This record gives sequence, C-alpha cells and structure tokens, in this order.
Amino acid sequence: MYLVSPQGWERMGLISLNTPYLFLGCMLLSTFGEAAVEKKTSDQSKCPADTLTYGSYCYQFFDDYLSWDESYSVCSILSERSSMVSIRDAQEMNALVSYIKNFSDECKVWVGLRKLGPRWRWVDGTRSTYGTSDFQSNDAHSYSNCAVMDTCSDQPQLLPEHCNTLHPFVCQFQP
Repeated sequence: MYLVSPQGWERMGLISLNTPYLFLGCMLLSTFGEAAVEKKTSDQSKCPADTLTYGSYCYQFFDDYLSWDESYSVCSILSERSSMVSIRDAQEMNALVSYIKNFSDECKVWVGLRKLGPRWRWVDGTRSTYGTSDFQSNDAHSYSNCAVMDTCSDQPQLLPEHCNTLHPFVCQFQP
C-alpha cells in the first residue's frame, strides 16, 4: 500500500509514472535472481574448510589415533547427520586417499565398516558390497572385526583390522 499514489509521486516531480513498475520489476528480478543463484549453490559449497566435498557429503579427516569404537563415537557427535565414512565405490575411495594424503602419511585409516556376525556392514546399515570380497574367505582375519582403508598401496583397498588398534579416521556428514 502506498502512502502516496504513483500519480502523486509523478505530480510532485519525484518520479515518472513508470518508475514504480521499473522498481517492482527490479525487485522481482532480484528475488528470482537470488533464488536462481541459491539453486545453483550446491550443498558442496556448504562444507567447512579443510574438508573434502564428494557427492552430497563432506568428509573430515582426524589425525587422532583412536580405536574403532572411539572413532565411531567422535564421528557420531560431530553433527546430527554424521558418521564414520561409508565407501561406495573406487572413485570415492580414490578421492578420500588423495584428500588424506594432504594431511598425513599414515597408511591405515579407520572407516565405518565392521563385521556383525558373519557379515560386514557399513555404519549406515548397508551391507558391504565394495572392497570386502577377500574378507569373507580369509581365516587369518577372523579376529579382525573392523576395517581400515590402506592409503599407501598402489591400489587403495580396505583391510580387516583389530578394533582396538589405534588409527586416524574419517567422518562423513551432510551439510
């Protein structure tokens, strides 16, 4: 609602009659422009500094040497949607290895993979379908119920590890 009508503004010589419409047009363009920019801005740009952005997740490396259970606890309290990392494919693992190498020379890093009964499961509840095929048949790892990511081999891989061993770890969260 105007305190003075557009015609009154024109009579006072403040504007031409077209100015309010021009102003309204600019306001609409500004609003739609902001929405368009907001849509283009993905969740990826919302990840904090020193984290890896990959897909819809942010990844944080911790150079603290903890057991698997301690690492799990730290990741769980970071935010409402955080956990130890669940690796879905080779590309994700390669991205993580490159990211970790920026911070550490450590060859073994905890991931959110644990043996529950006879099966390996990621902490997000999914069954392991990537990188654990050798785990099932290797009796040498029968007491290694947690998994690390080997970041030093030519081909990064997941390896069974005793859960009480101390390693750095990676957490994932959605922004």
